[in-house]
Amino acid sequence: ILRLYSVYGPWEEPSRLIPAILRAACLDKWPAMADPTTARDFIYVDDVVRAMLSAALSSVKIQPGAIFNVGTSKQTSLKELTMLTSSIFRIQGEPDWSSGNHRPWDCSTWVADISTIRATLGYEPTIGLPEGLRETYSWLNLHPELWTRYGISRNMQSLKNIS
Repeated sequence: ILRLYSVYGPWEEPSRLIPAILRAACLDKWPAMADPTTARDFIYVDDVVRAMLSAALSSVKIQPGAIFNVGTSKQTSLKELTMLTSSIFRIQGEPDWSSGNHRPWDCSTWVADISTIRATLGYEPTIGLPEGLRETYSWLNLHPELWTRYGISRNMQSLKNIS
């Protein structure tokens, strides 16, 4: 069993957090944000695929029902995510922290313990959050035919340059 943490990247559902942040970055503003202490272990989709392939193709005998957490072992709060996003996409100001959807399952601790998948399959995530955000944004820029799906204006020639 592969237990996936907060997967993000190309083709992610447009209503989720990372696409909302990327959409807002195109407009130089912040999306609605929940409690800044809410945390996630964000893992890029390519790392998830590698974990799945490692498990599927492993020659290691794995016990039926074994559970492997697939994450990065790095927790990021929404506050930390906005600071990172601000530095990459140069979004000005502060988000309105009271405007987001506060869900009962949001918590301030959300981090994968990947020691089992690391020890058993030798799996290690390779794409950090800054790189993953840039990769997702670049992918979106290469696919203007999907901009409407992600709520971005078709009138734009390209998305803004990022650092």
